[in-house]
Amino acid sequence: MAEVQITPQDIAEGEELDFKEEQENWNSYKLSDGTTLKVRIVLTGVKRLKKYRPDNMPIYIIQSQNVVRAIDVPENLKLKPRPSTTPNHLLSLASRLEGKNAQAKTVTMSYFWI
Repeated sequence: MAEVQITPQDIAEGEELDFKEEQENWNSYKLSDGTTLKVRIVLTGVKRLKKYRPDNMPIYIIQSQNVVRAIDVPENLKLKPRPSTTPNHLLSLASRLEGKNAQAKTVTMSYFWI
């Protein structure tokens, strides 16, 4: 099949199309380190160009985002948690608010990175 040249002007002149999600599946990949990655593509925009493939089918340009989740990460690859400084900070805040009809509550925060 012959290549069709697409210019920035072709993209700019393309017709933006609305779309509705019908199905977005996760692809699953087992890595050599034992981790499982789950990946899916999420469509965020579509344009139909005023150009056609050699088989007379219209050409579409998509915008998308990749969503990636790491699951089943082996324990030896995980970073060991560091002691939190939050409790001391809350105690300091509570002592400053003492006598001002304020109540301090314990707050737990978790952070996750992929």
